[in-house]
Amino acid sequence: MLDSPEKYKKGVAFYAARSTFFLPEEEMTEEELLELIDFREKRDYSLAKITEEIEAGDYEYVKTEDSALPGDMSQESGSQQTQGAGEASVVPGADTAAQEWQVAYEGELSIRCAVAAEQGLYVGGFTMEGKARVEYLAYGSGTPEKFYDDFDEDGEVYSLCIAPDGSVYAALRGLASPGAEHGRLPVIYHISPEGTLLDCFAAGDREWNIVDSMATDAQGRLYTRMRMQEDGGYVRIYTAEGDLIGTMADDGVYAVQGAGALGQGKDGKVYAAALATENVTAEDDPVTLVSVDPERLCFLPVQGDATENAKAVQSTGTIYQWNMVAAGVSDGSDFILWGYSGVDTYRLEDAEFTRAQEVWEMPCGTEGTCAVIVPDGRILYIGATGGVQGQTAAGVDISGKDPAKTYFYYEPLK
Repeated sequence: MLDSPEKYKKGVAFYAARSTFFLPEEEMTEEELLELIDFREKRDYSLAKITEEIEAGDYEYVKTEDSALPGDMSQESGSQQTQGAGEASVVPGADTAAQEWQVAYEGELSIRCAVAAEQGLYVGGFTMEGKARVEYLAYGSGTPEKFYDDFDEDGEVYSLCIAPDGSVYAALRGLASPGAEHGRLPVIYHISPEGTLLDCFAAGDREWNIVDSMATDAQGRLYTRMRMQEDGGYVRIYTAEGDLIGTMADDGVYAVQGAGALGQGKDGKVYAAALATENVTAEDDPVTLVSVDPERLCFLPVQGDATENAKAVQSTGTIYQWNMVAAGVSDGSDFILWGYSGVDTYRLEDAEFTRAQEVWEMPCGTEGTCAVIVPDGRILYIGATGGVQGQTAAGVDISGKDPAKTYFYYEPLK
């Protein structure tokens, strides 16, 4: 049992604070394998008991002496706390940047996606009846307010982004009809800051298209990343009114099909996680960061060339796509990137990627988790300790995060 990850030397070990196993790089002996099984059984038993106590309201979280509610700004930085869902929210700032919060979600949405705003965040997903919805939560609160749910069909909100004027784009993935393999064409809803519909338009060409990432630039243009696009135009750019500006396909140098997220940088441009496919020797195409040029409709290296960028990313140990691309908050980083390898930061001046948080340091698992950057620089993970499967009244199967087991984890970064 480890109380610090730095103490790991060899063999099988368990870092209790993050519920993380350390395994040998080489093949395990029978003794090490049995030790791992024993560790896992003990961990699973402990997690099951804690979950039962939480659901019964009997579990008491251990807090440091200076622990207080997020609304109490006298709290010293660095302490960890668990906040009840109905307690007061707080505006993130210098006083909150080093605090760890864990907030229980008190809504009924299976959350698929989120986007950060100045005072809070929007989350999107679906209810257990298969109804799509967007909710708003103030930072530090787990109690949601309904923002928009007047969608034309059942389904789930698969991605969200905010326009410069504060309006929200929500991409709807329609549920399949009973017995059908795929859902309907994705539809993008443009919603005012007050929660009224401004416009909506279909995106993609086939029923199984999914808009799995969106971002706007400083001029208000909307960028969408499509999945399962037949013509190869995986990135589509629209005007604020929903008129198609153009599409972008994988170009032999960069590929966004199978890659990760879109996000706006500090300069107001949109950037994308992409795979470098030219002049690389890795067995798998390495992930890298590119800017999206809306006029020439092409991908450009964020700095240097494709090979240099790819090598810089590989130096951090990043092998999985980034599921979040966000502008850095401090002067120390221009981008913050999160994926299943951990959190990386990128500083243009140094042309270097730096690992800011290892995946095993996350307070929750990666599967189904989404993340955003809070204005004070912390990363906010939305994860669940369990999933849920069900069926709508129309007989359509649905699955996702269990709302009753969903938590918001606010984590400082190095």
